[in-house]
Amino acid sequence: MTDQRQDKAQTPAVTSGLHATLDRTFGLAAAGTSVATIALAPGMGLNAYFALHHGARARRHWQLALALVFLSGALFQLISLTPLSEWLINAIPMNLNLGIAAGIGLFLALIGLQNAGLVAADATTLVKLGDLTQAKALLAVVGFLLIAGLAARKVPGAIIFGVIAVMLAAVWLGIEP
Repeated sequence: MTDQRQDKAQTPAVTSGLHATLDRTFGLAAAGTSVATIALAPGMGLNAYFALHHGARARRHWQLALALVFLSGALFQLISLTPLSEWLINAIPMNLNLGIAAGIGLFLALIGLQNAGLVAADATTLVKLGDLTQAKALLAVVGFLLIAGLAARKVPGAIIFGVIAVMLAAVWLGIEP
């Protein structure tokens, strides 16, 4: 890939990341004034979708796609500043809220397990056990056990300490640059 094409392919991802950072900053600033604070994590899915599908395949109008993400975020922010946000939250039954949260959690867990190499794609069952002899998969298991052990001992910041330890180990072992 030429440098110019690579720059064009990376631009939407950088813009998406900048949008996410600004979105969180303004979201936190407005949280004190909003009627009901709504988590903005679902909007990150839009950022990732457009960065991948409109950034990696830069033949489309990715600028328009990111403008739509921005407009949806602005509309979401306006709604969160009004009583409409509380009404929307209360209109969704608690069981549905819990089911949505569980579904999102399972989806994110699957992505993490796939990135770690613990699960892999399979044509028949869609998911199969990954190659556990790979250093990346073993490091993920060790990291999970480290976080679980720290959390069991009620160490404040157990997750972030585990993530930092695994990241440093991955760089030291040459798994990640």
